[in-house]
Amino acid sequence: MREASRKATSWRRMSNDPRDPKAKPETPPTHGLTKAELAELRATLTARQKVLEARRARRGPEHEAQADPMDAATDATTEAEELGLSAHDDQIRREIEHALRKFDPGTYGVSELSGRPIGYERLKLVPWARATVDEEERLAHQRR
Repeated sequence: MREASRKATSWRRMSNDPRDPKAKPETPPTHGLTKAELAELRATLTARQKVLEARRARRGPEHEAQADPMDAATDATTEAEELGLSAHDDQIRREIEHALRKFDPGTYGVSELSGRPIGYERLKLVPWARATVDEEERLAHQRR
């Protein structure tokens, strides 16, 4: 366990002096993802971000008060659904922005909990994932 931990953080101990032949960048590598996979995942995140921004821009103004009680009830239900979707969209948008910020330092695809690679298949399904499937399941179990 200690050896694996040492390997995972060895990039932090390396010199960043360009004259040092063993110099390594001060950022960790993106584990287990090819350049093509990274490009695909970044494009997926960017496309989803644009969809959410467009949906946010389309949200109309507040509804006028309805004289008919049935119309008012329908409007209230619709508004409540829209607010729920809006909150969900905003949360996903923040997660996507967070994920996109991780590309430049090279930490995209690396678990924020353990530093382990998240895995391409998981990232294809949830490109803003912050942890591996096992870690997410463990967290969900702890929340219950």
